[in-house]
Amino acid sequence: MNHLELEREALGQLILSPALLESSEDLLPDLFEQGENRRAFMGVAALWEDLRPESIDPGVLAHKASLPATFVASLIDGNFRPDPKGFAWRIESIRKHRAAAELLKLAQDEGHRFLSSDEIDAESLGRIHSLWDVVAGDREGPAIPAGSLKTGAELQALDVKVEYRVDKLLPARSLTLLYGRSGLGKTWLSLMIAKAVQEGRPLFGMSTKACPVVYVDYENPLNVVVDRARRLDIRGVMFWHLSAETPPPKLDSPKWELFKRLPEGSLIVFDTSRASHGMDENDSEAAALVMGRLKELRELGHDIVCVSSRENPRKNRPKIPMSARVYFPSAFAA
Repeated sequence: MNHLELEREALGQLILSPALLESSEDLLPDLFEQGENRRAFMGVAALWEDLRPESIDPGVLAHKASLPATFVASLIDGNFRPDPKGFAWRIESIRKHRAAAELLKLAQDEGHRFLSSDEIDAESLGRIHSLWDVVAGDREGPAIPAGSLKTGAELQALDVKVEYRVDKLLPARSLTLLYGRSGLGKTWLSLMIAKAVQEGRPLFGMSTKACPVVYVDYENPLNVVVDRARRLDIRGVMFWHLSAETPPPKLDSPKWELFKRLPEGSLIVFDTSRASHGMDENDSEAAALVMGRLKELRELGHDIVCVSSRENPRKNRPKIPMSARVYFPSAFAA
């Protein structure tokens, strides 16, 4: 792994947990490469100094450091855990890479000096020794914590099972995509799922586990939402519609954290995923920001369902991992 990749991983951890700034001595901007990486570090440091937040909002950091939102989103793509030991190892590795680059250049310069003049600069030689000490420090890196590696037999022995919000269809604590062409009936199905889960009643013969349900509608006019709620006799589901006094925020906006205030353990339905943000869903870095925020909601204990249309399967297919997709077949069309 090169030093730029290490810098990006370290910055990703700092965004998730800026308190890590306090865990490393002499952590200064010049440790990071000139340009976006250094500006990102300085932005995190400034926000930590001013606000002491538990985590840094990527949108706020992008504005603070005058960085592209897609660049900041790419720093946290991969869901790094804010582990102090892992962060310290990355910072030490960055220092070693920088020291090695300086060591190589200095050694070459002194080698040319010696070949041309038979002279050795004592100060440069001392610097070479000190740089070598940095590079040749702890070569092993952080130890793998005990219990991190488990055999398949050990995993099978764990008392862990997949729980379902809708049996065999919608896993609990999941991020699921209802995916198919326009006009197929995805919204009707998502409304049926919302109603069944909120009431704890079976759906197409499949049992459900009741929980609060929030239906976030970015697409339809209020009269259409009302008509559908009446047709399906939906009573307990909470609708967040564009006509609300405070409309549902876009997932790529600073106000997206309002979703964190929804009832604990809710099923949240986003209709549609394309309308839930203002970026290009076919841009992998832009999609990473939205996916990261959906994952964050999932880790807070919510179940997430995103309704997504497909017009051209090659051109418009959103960049969602296959593990997150539930393809919506024509068999469900009414």
